[in-house]
Amino acid sequence: LVRYCIERNIAIEDVPLEELRDLSGNAKDLIDEDIYNEISLEKCVEGRNLIGGTAPENSERHIKQAQQYLDSI
Repeated sequence: LVRYCIERNIAIEDVPLEELRDLSGNAKDLIDEDIYNEISLEKCVEGRNLIGGTAPENSERHIKQAQQYLDSI
């Protein structure tokens, strides 16, 4: 899906529902309008909650840690 969007210079959330279904292979019957909530840029960023990930909580924690370090030197 990402490659499909890159090749067409479009955002994932701009892919029409029918194209998403075609791209999903055997899962096409499971794809409906709520897919757009799950593949939004915001949802993708929030999901990256591993160490070093881009989830907002992680970013805030890293900023606090960096500030504490800077304050200590």
